[in-house]
Amino acid sequence: MGSSLQGQVVIVGNQGMNTNVINTPNVNVVNTPSVNVNQLTPSAVATGAGISVTANTNILSSSYAPPAVGKLRVTFAGSASGILSLVIVSGTTSHVYSLNAGNTLNSNAIYTFEIPVSPSYTYNIQYSVAATVFYLIEFIPN
Repeated sequence: MGSSLQGQVVIVGNQGMNTNVINTPNVNVVNTPSVNVNQLTPSAVATGAGISVTANTNILSSSYAPPAVGKLRVTFAGSASGILSLVIVSGTTSHVYSLNAGNTLNSNAIYTFEIPVSPSYTYNIQYSVAATVFYLIEFIPN
């Protein structure tokens, strides 16, 4: 009759096929190099709870300079509705950019933003209204 197809590759035209693999050989990998996976662990940059802030004024006492390319994760809540902005400082020039597409954050609601950052700049945040705020800013390395 027919011969055994064990260990052979069989290609069958456009037909549905149920295949069973019998006596599949074990594969041993020798001298596998070790792999060091860097956990991208966030590190706290700044935090504050129950902090009174002035409208359109830097919240951090000094702008943050990231140690490498990565992301800032900004978690924020304010007692009054307002617009949260990221301040990017290049040299001596500050640029203010609204987060949340410039839309007002609801009062007493928590928002989280992730922003790509570079060690070429420093960063701060501002809120458009005077309020009592909570913030947590974390750096996440790439």
